Amino acid sequence: MALSNVGATAATGRAQLGRALGALQDIRTTAFDVAKIVQEVARAQGELFQLERVPAANMQGQLAHVARAMEHLAGSLQLLQDVRQRVPQV
Repeated sequence: MALSNVGATAATGRAQLGRALGALQDIRTTAFDVAKIVQEVARAQGELFQLERVPAANMQGQLAHVARAMEHLAGSLQLLQDVRQRVPQV
């Protein structure tokens, strides 16, 4: 991916995470802690928001935001994998 496309790609990812947040916030269950998952996804979305603002020449800054976004997404996926009750949205 060209460095000039990083901001646009981050914006697309951020929009997709926004849709995922909307779906997660609609879940009404006590089977698992939806708030923790929402929090992790929101943090990943925040990192992508920051990534959009990093100058293209600052690859280290871009990579730092990508790494943190990935950590938050990994955390949310781990929480989702731990769900043992059938929930339609999951």
